[in-house]
Amino acid sequence: MLYFEIRRCPAVAEKQQYYRIGDLSKAFSLSKNTLRYYELRGVLSPAHEDSSGYRYYDDEQLHRIGSLKKLQNMGLSVDQSKSFLSGATIGEVEVLMSQCLTRETQQAKLHHYLSQKLQEILSRTQDTQSHGRIFRRTLPEHYEMRLDSIRNLVDDRELHRYAPQWFDHVFPVMNIHRLAVKDVAEGLYAPAFALAVDPLGASLLGLDTTNPFVSLYPAQDCLNICSFFGGSAKNTEPAFHYLEHCQAMLRRCQEEDLVPTDAFRFNILFTFLTPDGSSNVVGDLYLPVAPAQN
Repeated sequence: MLYFEIRRCPAVAEKQQYYRIGDLSKAFSLSKNTLRYYELRGVLSPAHEDSSGYRYYDDEQLHRIGSLKKLQNMGLSVDQSKSFLSGATIGEVEVLMSQCLTRETQQAKLHHYLSQKLQEILSRTQDTQSHGRIFRRTLPEHYEMRLDSIRNLVDDRELHRYAPQWFDHVFPVMNIHRLAVKDVAEGLYAPAFALAVDPLGASLLGLDTTNPFVSLYPAQDCLNICSFFGGSAKNTEPAFHYLEHCQAMLRRCQEEDLVPTDAFRFNILFTFLTPDGSSNVVGDLYLPVAPAQN
């Protein structure tokens, strides 16, 4: 139940109750500027304005504001609410309810997905006993938006049509470093870059996966290391020094009679700076492998 002080307008009949904008602001927890914006959009209009310019509103406007807030809480814009409040059939009401339900169901799925991704990151960072150790692990099916260089994000005008949409969702879209096996074997650090997301995430986030920079990669059996890399902010050596981990994976391939089937992928879980300015990265390093053909 809403309670607010009633102020009567002296220029109108005694039986009609009228309220100033401040009364509505307090009653509905809306700023005066918001109420004025509703007036500007034609959703709300004063029932009376006196010679001093004071606006007065009646019970009909109170009900209208209550309905407007409910519609906005359901996800409608002010203009959509205006159209709806101007007159609607029961069929249109049913369509609106169906659309709102669909949207909320989609949002619930997205929130569940994001919660799972956060839990995965937390589990990987907390499992310090396995950091730096090589395991067999599946790299899930995923889309990759390939970049020859991080500079392509600025320099390549064609790519710039697509990449910002992916960067709108930095989480859970992954930032990937790709290292060619041949380069690693020669001790070279020459990464290509990519943005990656699994098909469910791409669908829930509404990402464009049809553009020419995006490819779908199937799930792959991999050697995997979850590791923490750190380096001084003043260090000019290749970033994060994970070549040694890649080379350790190549040695494991020889030991287990495996052959690499694709490039190394370093999926960055997150990066941060310590108070002393050191740059740190926690991430998963993958090397797709298959049994050697004897």
